[in-house]
Amino acid sequence: MMHPYGYRFDKEDEVVGVFFLGLLKVMLEEEGFSLKGYHGPVADLENYKKRVSLSQIFNCLALSLNDVPPGFGLRYGKLIQIASADTLGQLVMSSPSVGKAMEYLCRYRLLMAMSFDVDLVCTESVATLRSVHFGSKRLPLPLQYFLSEALYSCFVSQATWLTGQALRPIRLSFPYARPAHFKQYAQHFGCSIIFDAPCHEVAFERCYLDLPIPSANAALEKLKADHCESVLERWKRRFCIIQQVNDILAQSFPDFPPIESVAEQLGVSRSSLYRKLHERDTSYQCLINAFKRKQSIIMLKDTMLSVEEVAEHLGFSDASSFRRAFKGWTGQKPSVVRASGQTLQ
Repeated sequence: MMHPYGYRFDKEDEVVGVFFLGLLKVMLEEEGFSLKGYHGPVADLENYKKRVSLSQIFNCLALSLNDVPPGFGLRYGKLIQIASADTLGQLVMSSPSVGKAMEYLCRYRLLMAMSFDVDLVCTESVATLRSVHFGSKRLPLPLQYFLSEALYSCFVSQATWLTGQALRPIRLSFPYARPAHFKQYAQHFGCSIIFDAPCHEVAFERCYLDLPIPSANAALEKLKADHCESVLERWKRRFCIIQQVNDILAQSFPDFPPIESVAEQLGVSRSSLYRKLHERDTSYQCLINAFKRKQSIIMLKDTMLSVEEVAEHLGFSDASSFRRAFKGWTGQKPSVVRASGQTLQ
């Protein structure tokens, strides 16, 4: 389950580059406004490695955008540069084609705090980037406008910068009602605009994916792809609470600690851990059951342990209890799975 704000992160996790606020500060001041709600060191606003929480970002945006003219996000998005994405930016710039660059952006979007869904869907002539969970209808409308406008404006301007050829979208879709300043959208993007759409979408000619990127560098691409992969794994472990709990279960198996102990190891309260798991449509007991299910299938298929021994290894009081639990997990008896060699997912 996604976070209510449309992210898998908790809103207090420091995952968003503070330089986004730095860019916002510059643009606000150029137009006679000021950045509000930011209480950190001003010097940090130029630190590309410094990160702040989603709640800090949303608070600053809510306070700072209160009086700015509509369409501010359209202009702000043009300031964002892919090079600011550190290793991921370098990977995109060293990619051989736009299609490969987009593949990397979809795979490693978490490194830019973009944990919302991003899918590239292609037909014979049209390619569509689609995001179902970007932003949230729970956010105030001015924030929804700003985030969507900035995302699309950045995408179009950076795609053009990477290739040296203008990207002209066929269609942009926004999941909110037509705003009062809707004419700015058509003027800015020069394409069909759809409001009240099911999700965010940007559609463009598929042939654009084949355009070469002049800065392509195969050696650098391999180096940066490996780096992004290792960083992604670290981020997944840091922010995916389910993975963190599963790691603890694997380390403690067959003796599973109480949820209070797991919460302590993760540095959160019991209620916080319960909430984090609930937000992802699961619970500690469900994760234990899933872990036992997986281990039981492995033992039945890959070892000579008897059903009684498997039950003991998994902490069941007797084989009968294990058989009932296994039937509930898989719909089949342990003996059937062992005899058939069937792989259950």
